[in-house]
Amino acid sequence: MKKVATFSLVFILMLSTFICAQEDVSSEIVYNRGDISVDAGIDYVTKYFFRGLLVEDDGYIIQPYAQINFHIVSGCDVEVTAFGGVWASLQGEDVTNQVGDDPEALNELRIIGGLEFDLYDLLIVTGRYTIYTFPNQSDTGINQDRLEDRHEVSLEVRINDGPLLGLGNFSINPWGLLALELEDGNPNVDNEGDESFFALFGIEPTIAIEIDKGANLLISLPVTVAHALANDTYVDAGGDARSYGFTSVGIKANVPLVFIPKRFGQWRFVAGLDAYFLGEAAEDTNDDEEFDLVANFGIHMNY
Repeated sequence: MKKVATFSLVFILMLSTFICAQEDVSSEIVYNRGDISVDAGIDYVTKYFFRGLLVEDDGYIIQPYAQINFHIVSGCDVEVTAFGGVWASLQGEDVTNQVGDDPEALNELRIIGGLEFDLYDLLIVTGRYTIYTFPNQSDTGINQDRLEDRHEVSLEVRINDGPLLGLGNFSINPWGLLALELEDGNPNVDNEGDESFFALFGIEPTIAIEIDKGANLLISLPVTVAHALANDTYVDAGGDARSYGFTSVGIKANVPLVFIPKRFGQWRFVAGLDAYFLGEAAEDTNDDEEFDLVANFGIHMNY
């Protein structure tokens, strides 16, 4: 029975790929017509908050990333993409809560893989498996296990509501994410063997302004709210679990670099400012400050 189900799934994917390939007809010049694409970029942030918890606020904080995408089914109403990539945080000062006396620039490295389903260009469902590693916190010391490697599965749903609203180049873009930690990365918290489970949800109202053929300036106002659903996701200084994590409200500009030839990919400059309103547990990591501002800017590309 399992063999039949597996064969049927493979057959459907192959058939969908063939049918969609026949529909993919365009007169526009596209330099990458293959089924593999690449996303990459580098960002600078003034402070690094991870889901509302302060990680670092001193020195430079540079966060590069790269991802390769395999478009298994593309060119029609249902698209399926497998992806894998890495994300890193490089920091120039002694890291908050670092173990040992020898600071390393590479504070955090994530290895990410997953599968994305784009349904009718309206609903995007993404499943991810993420491994969090902390290279410069693996030194020997009294708290050498403070930040062990963590494994997490997450499910994200995004709605591209622009076509539904019928308001031209304006969209609200609601989204939600559920994440479950499979291996506990914080042994200093007694959660009786259970792992963290939390939810993020928000909106990102966006307006697109065409500044060149096929190139839009995007101005957005992202809003994010985080809540713990179980266990040690947000724990205050007294060891009590808190359900509310944080709320952030920001403004972001995404500017296409039209002077770069398209044969080198699509390049964009991004910049933003986020205001964080922290819950009690997150506030404890931020010198008891419940409000903070974080600025960021970077260069992103896709090919």
